[in-house]
Order: sequence, then C-alpha cells, then structure tokens
Amino acid sequence: MRKRIIILIAVLCLFAVSGTVLAASYSYSFTFNPPFVGSLRTTNPQKRNVGDSPFVWPSHSTTPTNYVLVPEHEITPATNTLKEIYTAGKRSFTYLPGYGGYGQKYRLAGYPTYTDFETYTIKGTWSP
Repeated sequence: MRKRIIILIAVLCLFAVSGTVLAASYSYSFTFNPPFVGSLRTTNPQKRNVGDSPFVWPSHSTTPTNYVLVPEHEITPATNTLKEIYTAGKRSFTYLPGYGGYGQKYRLAGYPTYTDFETYTIKGTWSP
C-alpha cells in the first residue's frame, strides 16, 4: 500500500512539472523604422493552451516599446498594454473581459512608445 502511494505521488508530481514545462513560448523580432505611423509590428498568431501565462520577455535593453496581445484577425487589444518597456525581463499581460480563452489564437503586437525614434530592433520571447 505504501508503495502505491509513493508511485501515485510521483506520477502527480510528474504531471505538475510537465504542465509547467509544456507551457509554450515563441520568439519574436521586431524592427521599427520611422515614421511612427505604420510602425506597428505583429507576430504570427499562436494558440493559447492550458498552462500558458501571457507574457513578453525582451532579451535586451532598447528604445522604449509598447506591447499588447491582439486576437488573430483583429487589432483590438485583448490584454492590457505594457508601456515604455526598455529593459530586458519578463512582463506579464492580463486579459481583458471576453478574451483569453484556451484554444484561441493571439498575436504579440509592438510599437515604439514615442513618435520620434531612430530605427531599432528588439528580440525576445512571448506567450499568449
């Protein structure tokens, strides 16, 4: 009986760890060229799966950039907008009411924070 309990606990721990490991993240690379009008960039749409937590993680410091998640076929924000992100590090999104369902596809959208900027590129990872 004790052996069964140990095996059960081990299997449950394996499922808990695999859920974290299987959470998807995708890479992005945006190059922004002046002028500000028309500078919005988006990724390819990715499906939100169980275990995914929405985030963006720029890999290096750069010119301040705003990020938001948008539905597959729209530009309407599905999350809060993360504003003036200019340092590396993970930032989390919060879905707005009516968005964030599992199985739905979202794109990462980014644009320069300020209208006057020099050409720059930002890379990193994100998850819907």
